[in-house]
Parts: sequence; structure tokens; C-alpha cells
Amino acid sequence: MKYGTLKLGSYGLSLLLVVTMTGCSIGPQTLSRDRVSYGDALANSARQELLKNIVRLRYMESPVFVSINSVVNQYALETTVNAGASWNWGGQFAGTGNAIGATSRFSDRPTITYSPLVGKRYTESIITPIKPASLMSLIESGWKVERIFPLMVHSINGIRNRFYAGSTTQELDPKFKQIVDLMAEMQNDGTISIRVQKSTDDEKPSFVFIFSGAHNVEEEGQIGELKALLGLAPDAERYRIVFGSAARDDTEVAIVTRSILAVLADMSSYVRVPEEHMAEGRALPGAPHGEGMSFPLIVQSGTNEPEDAFIKIQHRDIWFWIEDTDMQSKRTFLQLVIFSTLAESPDAAQTPLLTIPA
Repeated sequence: MKYGTLKLGSYGLSLLLVVTMTGCSIGPQTLSRDRVSYGDALANSARQELLKNIVRLRYMESPVFVSINSVVNQYALETTVNAGASWNWGGQFAGTGNAIGATSRFSDRPTITYSPLVGKRYTESIITPIKPASLMSLIESGWKVERIFPLMVHSINGIRNRFYAGSTTQELDPKFKQIVDLMAEMQNDGTISIRVQKSTDDEKPSFVFIFSGAHNVEEEGQIGELKALLGLAPDAERYRIVFGSAARDDTEVAIVTRSILAVLADMSSYVRVPEEHMAEGRALPGAPHGEGMSFPLIVQSGTNEPEDAFIKIQHRDIWFWIEDTDMQSKRTFLQLVIFSTLAESPDAAQTPLLTIPA
């Protein structure tokens, strides 16, 4: 009996350890593990989708956007333990016996819902130009003009930015670069700022450029030069910002912004596609070298999978990637992700069209 009791106790201890170890892998302990893991997966898939669409546009393929509306994960742990003992008195099978058993079943059921961008949502999020108010809000909160205008602004007071998308090309107006450089310096010096203006309760808030005044002769010259380039009234201090290709008078700054589709099409011209694809006419021409502004984004390509890439995708059996050491391209790509979020349609949280239990 002592031997049987000792044996049963050792089995019980082993079972307790197994159940305890299994139980530690679920419950609150899963929060830090799964939240970070799902976050990494969502961020990486968003970057891959964006890069994939940039490459698709270079090959004259339609971009596809799929929103992930929700990720729901369910855990279940079921454990059954049974134990028994028997005694036989006399006869051929005299003695004692014991038995112990346990079953444990763990299930992990993630459910992911997808909504392809189509119809009205596609038009509002991808094709419609981003509202100037959204860009001005970024500048007002501290974003640099030189990061936003070259990517997202098509023209300012009729002065055009560069644009390359296959046969649709628009050369950079040298004045545009002068305007961006001046505004960047003045933003750093504090001589120019952007503010929300609302004179009456019924009036919608609007944005204005404010010249706060020069502190020295150099800053005074910059203000005068910028006003002259934009054709603004030299004596005014506030200029209303509107959406349009031309200002109605010399107290307005008319800005034409770009859509996400236009931005991605422009960025596709900086993809370095294989030379044989260009020779065979499979891809659109890229941006010419030697333009006034440096390349904001460089996407490399090759037949071998890159080992050290910030983001990589495979298309037409070719690898395309952004180097992890290319800070300029990484910064531009991050801005594209943020601008895509700004352009998201307000009714994006609609009923999912596709639900997949993984």
C-alpha cells in the first residue's frame, strides 16, 4: 500500500506540473505576447501592401487596397483528470493497482475581417485629393514643409511641382523649389506659421498663412521674396489658404493637393525595375536623373531575396525592397503610410465583406 500510495502521489505531482505549465500560457499572460505580435503583423502587412501597389502602378497594373477591420482571437483550455485504484484479494491476480489519466485540449481561434476598398470608399480614400486642411494641420502641429509639399502638393498659386507617371509628366517649376526652401527656412525661424481662423460661429474654420514679422534684414528679404514668388500683396500679413489652381486675388494662397493614387503613381517612377523589363516594354519609364529635387524614394529590385531590407515584396518573380540603411526612403515611406491614413474614408468602419477564421 505504501508503494502504491507513493506511485500515485508522483503521478499526481507530474500531472499538476503539466496542468500548471499549460495554464500559464493563456489568460493575462497572452496579452503582451499577442498584442505585440499582431501589431507587428498588421504594420508589416500595411507596408507590404503599400509597396506592392507602388510596384503595380509602375507595371500599369491596378492597385488593390484591403482594409483589416478587426482581429478577434479566442482561447480555450479544457482539462480532464481521472484517477482510480483497485485491490484484488487472493487468487492469481492478488495485489493492488492504480491508474491515473489526464487530457488537455488548447484551442486558438483568431478571426480576421477584411473589407476591400471599392466604390465610394475607393473614390474618397484613394482618388479624391487630400484636403488642404489635413496637410495644414500637420504643418501647424510641427511637421516640416519640406517633407509635405514635395510629396502632397501639385501646385501652389499656379506654380507646379514635378510629377512623373509614365507618359504623364510635369517638369518641376524652379520657383516651386524656391518656395519650399524659403518656407522651410522661415518655418524654422518662426517668421511664417499656419493658423486656424474663424471669425463667426457659423463660419467654417479656415487656414491662413501668417507672417509674424522679420527680426533682421535677412528675414525681411525672405518674406519679400516669398510674397513676390507667390504674387501676394506685399503689405498684408495674413493670407487665406484655399483649394484651387489659381488665387482669386493677392490675399489668397491657392493650393492643389494630390490624391493617394497620384502620390503612389509618382512614387512608382522611382522604382528601379530590371533593365530587361524596360527593354521589353513591360514597365513605364521612370523619373529622369538630374532633376532639381533629389529622389524622395528608391526601391531596389533583384532576383535574389534581400537579407537586410526595411520592407520587401515579390512581384513577377522579382524582389523589390527598400534598404534598411536608406533613411531618406524610409522617411518618405513612413509619410506615405500616414498620408494614406489621413485619406481614409470616414465611413470605413462598414460591415466587413469577408471574414476568415484562421
